Amino acid sequence: MAKKDAAAKPTSSSGGKKAKKKWSAKKVKDKSNNMVVLDKQTYERVFKEVPTYKFISQSVLVDRLRINGSLARIAIRELEDQGVIRRITRHASQVIYSKYIPHSPPSCLGPFLQSTDFFFPLSARATGGDDEKKAE
Repeated sequence: MAKKDAAAKPTSSSGGKKAKKKWSAKKVKDKSNNMVVLDKQTYERVFKEVPTYKFISQSVLVDRLRINGSLARIAIRELEDQGVIRRITRHASQVIYSKYIPHSPPSCLGPFLQSTDFFFPLSARATGGDDEKKAE
């Protein structure tokens, strides 16, 4: 048993030091070359294509149109003022928009909405009032 301990000691003492950690070079992201001023072609593209996007945000415009973030904010504000996009949510750092779809009732309800016979007054229970007690 003493022979096993003696044989184990030299291997553990010689392999006790760890190799130094090698710090790998960090990957460098390519700098994006986004436009700071809109040219005519990009200006027309903003007002033609962006209202058709399902999801509109500052980062989406920067990625797709290769424009600066400040230009993207200005373009979004202009499109909202024109009424072609609508705001979904607003946060301190991110504002999300979507294309504007006017709400209309389904076509299957057309005949019912046109007839005046379809109106049912709400009961007192549905409105939460005491109309029945007041009538007595």
